[in-house]
Amino acid sequence: MPKFVTVNGLKLGYEERGEHHPEALVLLPGMGYGRWLWSKQLPAFSRHFRTIALDNRGSGQSDKPPGPYTIKQMAEDVRGLLDALGIERAHLCGISMGGLIAQEFALSFPGRLNKLVLVATTAGGSRVVLPDMEVMQFFSGLGVRPPEENFEKGLPFVFTPRFLREHPEEIEELRRWMLEREPNPPEATLAQLAAITGFNAEDRVSQIKSPTLVVGCAEDRVMPMENSRFLAERIPNARLMVLKGCGHLAPIEKAEEFNEVVLAFLLEDGDVG
Repeated sequence: MPKFVTVNGLKLGYEERGEHHPEALVLLPGMGYGRWLWSKQLPAFSRHFRTIALDNRGSGQSDKPPGPYTIKQMAEDVRGLLDALGIERAHLCGISMGGLIAQEFALSFPGRLNKLVLVATTAGGSRVVLPDMEVMQFFSGLGVRPPEENFEKGLPFVFTPRFLREHPEEIEELRRWMLEREPNPPEATLAQLAAITGFNAEDRVSQIKSPTLVVGCAEDRVMPMENSRFLAERIPNARLMVLKGCGHLAPIEKAEEFNEVVLAFLLEDGDVG
């Protein structure tokens, strides 16, 4: 069950594990997804960290105020969450839109950040590598089609064909979350989309000081791999890890490999016991 804090006038939902650990790790999902996206990470990560999976504004159990939203607002939500929980510094791991939020947090509140993990995301701006036309057309129709149709049409863009064939039970679980348990109203998803399209950090990411792991997915149709390479090249002290045979949602499709890569990065140098 989620817990709640009030931040910036909003009720934010989150799930927390491993509260006894001194080091905190905050997980930020992508557009339209809630804290449940990290269900395969919470058990592994909470063995080492106080792990907090957040519902961004507009998703899950968090409030869904009228949009549009901005990534800056959502980074301020993360700072407010840390304040409410009495956490001075934390590691951040964000996927897709969550990666945009994590970048903005790193730039706006560098003193509150330890290590940074950016998954299947982009710096935005003029040098962003956009998805193919079929994916772009899908996003342009998000507010028009019914949620069930959006779900079905979106599956080939976030998972590889092999994963869709071999893991129908996981697709069904994702369907339950997105359409039954915690569906998002279309206007909230569009408000998040507005935040993504308005984000531009391409000339600022070189100012990020925290050790950074960029995780790219070789078969990502939503955030093409070139965006991950750009981030890894521009952020000082960053490294790139490419997950082969993986679509956009690495925490689901390649959970075990993803967990190993992220934990190895966060735990190295004796940072955490």
